[in-house]
Amino acid sequence: MSLPTPSLLCQRTHDFIRTQILPILDWPDFEAAIAHWLNRQDDASPETAYYTDVFPALVYIAAGGDYPKSIPLTAFWLLNILAARVFDDIQDQQGECNPWNEGGLAQALPTGIALLTAANICFSHLESDIDSFRAIQNAFGRAGALAAKAQRLTP
Repeated sequence: MSLPTPSLLCQRTHDFIRTQILPILDWPDFEAAIAHWLNRQDDASPETAYYTDVFPALVYIAAGGDYPKSIPLTAFWLLNILAARVFDDIQDQQGECNPWNEGGLAQALPTGIALLTAANICFSHLESDIDSFRAIQNAFGRAGALAAKAQRLTP
């Protein structure tokens, strides 16, 4: 089996989100926020966005895993990154052109919360043993807490 490209990994992750997560929520404004992120063209280098979005899949492949098993974790990662972006925009009062800010805080806060819960739905699709679930959740939880702490300390 040949190694998948980052763009293929992105495509598979995006397809997972579109087919497994969005239909459950049935929320057009939420779908617009995700579509904006998945289709973003504002990055100077699309490959940079691909690598960032699919980092867990790349790590899984590097460790010798078969990438399809990593897609739910990669979707979990991607939705957490997007949630962080939404909350960063709220804190910094920036990103007015982003769809999650179109309705002000009344849209941005529920979108950010929904992204975190949708990420957990992705995580629930991961095929893994309980010890691995705990280790992954612990690592992501610690990283998220450190990122929030660092955001608070940033002037």
